[in-house]
Amino acid sequence: MRLQISQDNRRCAYRVTPFATDHLQLNLRSAQQSLVPDLISDVTSRGASVCFNEGNIPDLITGDELTVSIVSPNLSGKVNLAARIAFIGDHPRGRLIGLSFVSNSDLLSHANRDLLRLFNRRAAYRGVEPETSNGLFACVQTAPLALRMAAKARTVTVRNISTTGVCLRIGEALDAQLQGSQQILLLVQLPGSVVQREYCARIRNRAESAGEVFYGCHFDWGATDNALEAVEELAGYTMERMAREQDAVTH
Repeated sequence: MRLQISQDNRRCAYRVTPFATDHLQLNLRSAQQSLVPDLISDVTSRGASVCFNEGNIPDLITGDELTVSIVSPNLSGKVNLAARIAFIGDHPRGRLIGLSFVSNSDLLSHANRDLLRLFNRRAAYRGVEPETSNGLFACVQTAPLALRMAAKARTVTVRNISTTGVCLRIGEALDAQLQGSQQILLLVQLPGSVVQREYCARIRNRAESAGEVFYGCHFDWGATDNALEAVEELAGYTMERMAREQDAVTH
């Protein structure tokens, strides 16, 4: 039986809420109204998601254009960014609204290292996409881990990866083979690394988009050999990719 998932499950697997000590304020302004969210659910240099409690839910739809004002002690003044509503969903407190920044160059040019650490901290959890020019691939073994030496591996594409998990683009044959599976073994060699590492992972969700199938997996560090080394290598790769994305925007 295939795992059934929801948008909430996928997002909860990676969500990191800004700490109170970040002192981050985020307000929305449309042509008709000014809006103050009740909660900042998560934030990156590319967008954010905010929650409005029941009784305070604004009349907005996906695709609406807004101005997002960001205030933080780690910014040299208030930053106004053009944004679009990327999605609207349910939240235990009310309504969750996802925002996509049209351009983040103004934000990054005003941010100091502490604010960039906030974005980097979340990237380490949610993950980054590999460079499209090089790509990143993983070999998947689907047999029980005790029989992994004899298992046949299939190569798949890594959509994004973090220190907590990975999203894989799965082919039709492997998708059928993985029905009912909960645990897999991944063989991954990160760019710049001379070592191909084994990662034990648990399948958390399955999603279909534009005719393709994606699996979201959490790393099982308790079952992974040399887990500390693997985490450190993933963290280094994630931070390097995030830094390159920021450099591409600011230069």
